[in-house]
Amino acid sequence: MVSTRGTKPIVPAPAHARRRWHALERKLAANAESLADRGSLVAMTSASGRRVSVVRFVEVVDGAKIHRSVYIGGDDQPELLARTQLWLDQCRVNGRVASDVAACARLAAAACDVIRRLHPSLVPRR
Repeated sequence: MVSTRGTKPIVPAPAHARRRWHALERKLAANAESLADRGSLVAMTSASGRRVSVVRFVEVVDGAKIHRSVYIGGDDQPELLARTQLWLDQCRVNGRVASDVAACARLAAAACDVIRRLHPSLVPRR
């Protein structure tokens, strides 16, 4: 069944495309911590001259930086590339939220310390 949105028909993705996306999503999720800080979708030319896209990121193992790549696909798979870019954007937002929460917690702890020093009567008795 093909539905339409406006004048453009929406064709469901074939089963092999969904399997490929789920495999990619597992690989990306395994490296989500590294991808939240750094990592990007890069277009490059393969050895055969075909234009392909990969996700490049740096992983720190025992203090050493190791460059990693996850192959996404060629230019003939625009839906896969769009899903990957959307996943990376969401990963970055989640990483920013986590770092913002940590920063707010540090600010709250610092504010509590200042208040306790200024007003010793507010320190709870043990």
